[in-house]
Amino acid sequence: MVVTVILTRRPSDVPVLGQEFEVELLGPGGGAFPVVEKPSGPLPEAGGSLGVSANALFRFKSVAGAKPAELIVMYHGERVRFALAWKP
Repeated sequence: MVVTVILTRRPSDVPVLGQEFEVELLGPGGGAFPVVEKPSGPLPEAGGSLGVSANALFRFKSVAGAKPAELIVMYHGERVRFALAWKP
């Protein structure tokens, strides 16, 4: 299972490093999907004078029959929770 986290920054800010991110992918019961791969070093970026976006790719081990319910992203001491919804 692959999750891409996109962070935007001002062009004058320093590039974002993969190790500055931590993420958790949680199932409906709160159990975490194991992280298989996470980024390190400078992240791929796109943009220009109006802003830059950095892409952090994370791979998680799939759990048979389980669908993620929540993504938690931690960056520089800030923690943000995203509820995930699946459409049939």
